[in-house]
Amino acid sequence: MALRSGRLGAAGLDVLPKEPPDRTHALIAAWARNKAWLEGRLVITPHTAFYTPESLADMRRLSAQAAADYLRDGSLRAGVNLEALRREGYAPG
Repeated sequence: MALRSGRLGAAGLDVLPKEPPDRTHALIAAWARNKAWLEGRLVITPHTAFYTPESLADMRRLSAQAAADYLRDGSLRAGVNLEALRREGYAPG
């Protein structure tokens, strides 16, 4: 393992191949047993790590701002599919 050998200094994991995690996996088991070689070097969070009061407030505020911007002047921020929307006539020039 790269963490155990020191080849990798640290890791933060939010998405795992299997959720809930397989507690028999060597890395998950070592983390659950608070092994010394992982101390301060591995953070594992459930896939919902961003759900905090602050992030929920940001999502509401930013969503409202995006809707207001579009209604005010047709601007779209962070549109990942703007070209497709334009082809279908849903996005501004």
